[in-house]
Amino acid sequence: MEKFFKPSDKKNFVIVLIIFLFLVLSTVLYVCFFDGWTNEENLKVNQNKDVPMTEVTEFENVVEDGPLSDSKQNSSNVDDDDFTFTMNKNIIFKNASSLGNVKIENPKSNKYDFYVEIKLKDRDDVVYKSPILEPNQHITNDYLMVKLYKGSYESVATIFVIDKESNEVVAQENFEVTIKIKK
Repeated sequence: MEKFFKPSDKKNFVIVLIIFLFLVLSTVLYVCFFDGWTNEENLKVNQNKDVPMTEVTEFENVVEDGPLSDSKQNSSNVDDDDFTFTMNKNIIFKNASSLGNVKIENPKSNKYDFYVEIKLKDRDDVVYKSPILEPNQHITNDYLMVKLYKGSYESVATIFVIDKESNEVVAQENFEVTIKIKK
């Protein structure tokens, strides 16, 4: 009767099995320690809702002077007391730590400063807050204040209009926006 395995084949099989187990173990350790699966901060969940969020370190906001390059302004029909602004209603982030296309603009025709806060619908958690924008300033891309998992989030943006002399909020307006985290 012929042997199914030669002694050298058995030795090669054991070596391949050990290499395979080593690769599986190293992959599991990498995912656990470097990718954050066991990091408790990444698994924090607000008990009021099922949407998990964690704090993100503060990033420097990028405020630029001048109009957004793709905005169309018609200031000839705007009264001095009218307040206008531009903001993207579908904000997309590559991942929770990347820049998103907020595209917020305070046209130079305004006489008021303003800032924007975005909260997830039916929650009090602020996920984004812009710096104060003076007339003729804009933000093209910015970071979220919290880390959201992959998905689409219906949100409410609030514009807070500020009087330059008293630094008090003189008006505010809410509108719906969607935040999308791709991965």
